[in-house]
Amino acid sequence: LVLLLMCRETRAQLMTQEMIGKFSGLLAIFSLAALFMTIIQHVTKLYSTGHLESELFVLRDGGVYTLMFWGGQILVGTVLPLAILAVSGAGSASRRGVMLASVLFLIGGVAQMYVIIIGGQAFPLKIFAGYEVSSSFFDGAIGHYVPSLPEALLGVSGISIAMLLTATALRLLPFLPQPHSGEAEA
Repeated sequence: LVLLLMCRETRAQLMTQEMIGKFSGLLAIFSLAALFMTIIQHVTKLYSTGHLESELFVLRDGGVYTLMFWGGQILVGTVLPLAILAVSGAGSASRRGVMLASVLFLIGGVAQMYVIIIGGQAFPLKIFAGYEVSSSFFDGAIGHYVPSLPEALLGVSGISIAMLLTATALRLLPFLPQPHSGEAEA
């Protein structure tokens, strides 16, 4: 969606005000569905005693992982895009509003992946329930992780390559619908 809104060729042909309004509504539905699934996931994990400690780690006690969950995934990735889409309105959605909401939704998705992948690995596992296991390898301690510059660049380059491949495919292959001659002038 971000690529389509930024691309000059599709902006004039495909992205009419009606299509932007439809994309705005669709993005709001996807954002609400993602929020609903996130709520269901965390409520069901809170119900299970086996997952209670790891869930409280993500939701309340995780430090940076809790901040990434509430600030990144929920606030930036869900609440702000929904607020932007609600303020702009479905009928008169602006290109910039939909593009900003799309970018914020993507940032929230990256924050969600960080919480799931890095936060899941940082939480200490209890391998033997009811027993205390200790060694010189910091067993039971919460792991700390800060991505290095090459790792951050690798992530950015992965996103860039995906966007480049999408833009190339849109340019070379006839994926996008073409308007009729009467619709292009109207």
